[in-house]
Amino acid sequence: MTPHFVRIWADDDGVSHVEDVTLPATRAGGEPGVPKLAVADAGAVGRLQIVEIDPDFEPGWHTAPRAQFVVFLTGGARLVAGDG
Repeated sequence: MTPHFVRIWADDDGVSHVEDVTLPATRAGGEPGVPKLAVADAGAVGRLQIVEIDPDFEPGWHTAPRAQFVVFLTGGARLVAGDG
C-alpha cells in the first residue's frame, strides 16, 4: 500500500483537472503485532477544521473557496472536473 490522494486543480483558463498523486513513503514498524506502515513525509498545515454535514444536504455545483484536503470518515461525494 502506498499513500496517495486525488488532486483536483484548475489551470490558468479556469478548467479543472484530476490528478492521482502518489506520495513517496517509507515502511515503518508500528507496535508489536501491528504490520509495518507506509509513512509519507509530514506536510505543513495552516488550518484544520472538522465539519459534519447533514446527510440529506446536497450542495449545488460550486468552486472550492481555497486549497483544501477533504477526508471522508463515512459516506462520500461525487466530484466533477472540467476535463471530464
